[in-house]
Amino acid sequence: MRMTRNKQMILDLLASEPEDEYLPAAAVAERLGKRMTDVARTLRLMEDQGLVVSVVREVPVDRPGLGTYTRALKCYQRAVDI
Repeated sequence: MRMTRNKQMILDLLASEPEDEYLPAAAVAERLGKRMTDVARTLRLMEDQGLVVSVVREVPVDRPGLGTYTRALKCYQRAVDI
């Protein structure tokens, strides 16, 4: 497994969050200024490698013109044992 700059940036961001906070891929991408599809792919790879863990949570989503609704999203946190 190679530790790329993108993986390290994601791990640093997740480490800066409170221990019980899980972030959806879109929130990670927004905070890093990256494309959501690229971040989501990297997060899935990192989960397979054991660098992050995920849970599915109901997350409020705000869509202009559609309002706010909740959606079940996969949310990520840095793995504790790395």
